[in-house]
Amino acid sequence: MTPSNILAYLRRTLPFRTLVVLLGLGLFIFIVRQAGTADIYSGIANVGWGFAVILALAGLRYTLRTLSWIHCFNGPRKLSFTQAFPAILAGDAVGNITPLGLLASEPTKVFLAADRSMIGTATAALAVENFLYSLSVGIIFVFGFGAALIQFEAPPTLWIMGGATLLGLLVILTVIHSILWKRVLVAKPALNWSAQYLPQTKWLELWLSRLKAFEVRIHDLYPRSWTGVITLTLLYTLFHIAAVAEVGLALALITGDTPSWLDALLLETANRFITIAFKFVPLRIGIDEAGTGAFAGLLAFGATVGVTLAIVRKARLVFWFAIGIACLTRHGLSMRTFIDTIKNESPLRLKPSSADAVIAIMARSPHADIHNVKTRLSGMVPNLRDRLDLYTAFLTDSVRPCRNLTGVSTCIAYTPEGGSTGFDQLGIQVDQLLEQRGKTLGERERNLFHTLFEQGFQRVVIIGSDLPTLPSNHLTEALDQLKESNTMVIGPAEDGGYYLLGLTVPAPTQALPDLFTNIRWSTPWTMDDTVAAAARCGLRVHTLTAWYDIDDEISLRRLRKELADPLNSVQAPATTTILNRLFGLAKSKP
Repeated sequence: MTPSNILAYLRRTLPFRTLVVLLGLGLFIFIVRQAGTADIYSGIANVGWGFAVILALAGLRYTLRTLSWIHCFNGPRKLSFTQAFPAILAGDAVGNITPLGLLASEPTKVFLAADRSMIGTATAALAVENFLYSLSVGIIFVFGFGAALIQFEAPPTLWIMGGATLLGLLVILTVIHSILWKRVLVAKPALNWSAQYLPQTKWLELWLSRLKAFEVRIHDLYPRSWTGVITLTLLYTLFHIAAVAEVGLALALITGDTPSWLDALLLETANRFITIAFKFVPLRIGIDEAGTGAFAGLLAFGATVGVTLAIVRKARLVFWFAIGIACLTRHGLSMRTFIDTIKNESPLRLKPSSADAVIAIMARSPHADIHNVKTRLSGMVPNLRDRLDLYTAFLTDSVRPCRNLTGVSTCIAYTPEGGSTGFDQLGIQVDQLLEQRGKTLGERERNLFHTLFEQGFQRVVIIGSDLPTLPSNHLTEALDQLKESNTMVIGPAEDGGYYLLGLTVPAPTQALPDLFTNIRWSTPWTMDDTVAAAARCGLRVHTLTAWYDIDDEISLRRLRKELADPLNSVQAPATTTILNRLFGLAKSKP
């Protein structure tokens, strides 16, 4: 839901929200009178300066949530604490004063914290953080409700009902965790299936691709290393300890006695349940007081103590709420910038360019946790991390000559399974990224050409990502040849495939040439089949000088020999550095 939708929704629901607030105020007044105004005032007075400690504990909880969000990023680009903390406060404030809850608070956090280039990653990281937080809350519910069943000596029927409910909750959270942990794509197949039965429009294609890319981003950011899991577990553990400590401290100050940790846990669990169930009530006014008062009565503290506790905690909420609103006001209450960002942030739309030509590099993320990367090099480079570093170097040196061409755009077409993170370290911005779409290589190339021509480019060249020493004159020759219409340029690879394919934009009345059907991919006949397909389509074919990509040990040895010559090493500086690290400084033979 975009901010404009949120504002429109708030306008439409103003009468309902007004009624809810009035009912909440009425309930608040009734509960306070029932509990005894004088006794409540006395309890609040007992808190005194201890309220500062309560505020500090609440601030600690916001800090821990901020650190959790930051930790859900990967790669070199992350939000700083000074960016994320005000956004967390402002988002929480907006979520508490509107009936939309997460639908209002989470866009607000992203709006305040992230710039345009990080909007997608920040949103995905926030989604991951919210799920992990929900998982930790689910665990707290298990402990809290389990303790309540024991504390109140619940009958067997209630045990069964409560146990079944909690078990169901844990099963749902565990299934979601397993899907994310194992990188199982759920939304993408469902959206592909639905696309077959819905009228295909550009708007639908745009939003389906956004949803699929968002799912991939979430998989990218979900913590899989034990270091990440342990760190987040510690942050959430401290968060819940601080929450229980806050309840215990407030109870101790109000009553003058020392409550047990179990009592504090039970009251915090009840408060968490009220927060979730009545999120649509602004500030849960009246609801907190009634619910906490009733539960405190069951624990023998008395309803008055419970109402006082709820008011004290409401006061600390209002304190941090005011700071959040101040952060939002300082940033600017207008959300036009955020709306424009959402509209433009799409995996199918590059940054508008005056260039009529583009070079698209088909690649996978250098941060991808994929165990089959460059497996044909595993004899020489057995370590996965080393192969990922080597692939990153190949990609870096493949991008470099493309970016040096004047008047030509460069983009990365990334694999969905690898995700879209990590390319910023190569100087590639978010508006230079496209998602590869299709099950086969042919489908992905066809869709990539189609997308780039739709975006207004007249000449499109596609290359691979393992061409670290490809001379730039091969690219300029291809682009020059594509100035003539109805042309295909192909760069033959020495293994029978091709390392480059270029096309001119079809005429308005013509379809994209079918160069991708009935091709024997990854065989010695791939190029011949493609050239034959071009002839059938009536294209003029220009063949470049043959070159080689690095996909086996023979080509890697050849590359090492070439780069041992200092004159050649300048062509691929990143690859030369990695090869020297892996194999030592090579010496060229005269």
